[in-house]
Amino acid sequence: MYPHFRHYFFEHNSNTATNISSSFWGAFLGAFLAFLFGLLTFYITKRREGYIKHKNGLVKLSQLLHEHSDEIYMAKQNADETKKIVELKQLTDYRFILFKTPTDILMELQSIEIMNMYFKYSRMMSRANGNMTAKNHALTRFEDGMISGRNLAPESWDYIASSLGEIRDGLDVLDRENLNLIVHTRIYLNKLKDNWYVLEHMFTKKWDLVITDEQIACELKKITQENIGLKKEEKERNEMLDNFLKQKI
Repeated sequence: MYPHFRHYFFEHNSNTATNISSSFWGAFLGAFLAFLFGLLTFYITKRREGYIKHKNGLVKLSQLLHEHSDEIYMAKQNADETKKIVELKQLTDYRFILFKTPTDILMELQSIEIMNMYFKYSRMMSRANGNMTAKNHALTRFEDGMISGRNLAPESWDYIASSLGEIRDGLDVLDRENLNLIVHTRIYLNKLKDNWYVLEHMFTKKWDLVITDEQIACELKKITQENIGLKKEEKERNEMLDNFLKQKI
């Protein structure tokens, strides 16, 4: 007897091959589109983080500059009053309060122009702090000398009075630079209200502006009007408080 062989025949099914191919390309296309979507989402998120960082940096800078504006005003008053007293050959316990010059703001600002302006401004603040520290030290030494009974030479009084005048002049320059930076910062912040500008620059990452003299003049006018309004409100509040106290008395 001959051995019995069973034969198997496989038929090619074109429908099965087509289904497998379609499933593969469908899965591949889905994964590829998901990858592109994730990449786009990541890109948009990073660009938005840059915008938020830029905006927060400008807001922090604006707050710091307004604080400096008040502190510069008080320092100028201090310099004037101290000089008057020193010219009378007397001393006072007035001392200069140093300005805060944080450098972390530079890490948040995205505009090269504003960064350069703030860097220059912060260097001026540092020099002013150095001069005021030296003057505080000199006034304290003079005061200790008078307490110990030593008579100060006329040249010493003249030197202190003259150096206080120099500090006052330096504060005037610093005040103008402070105002200039406030104006530019406000213009930049106002521009961020323009959605098309934000959308365009969020992707180009170029936040510098071309600022005209007309824009600067317009912003200066607004600041002047705001200051007049604040002074008027302060005067009215003081008058109301005085009238209230008089009634209580």
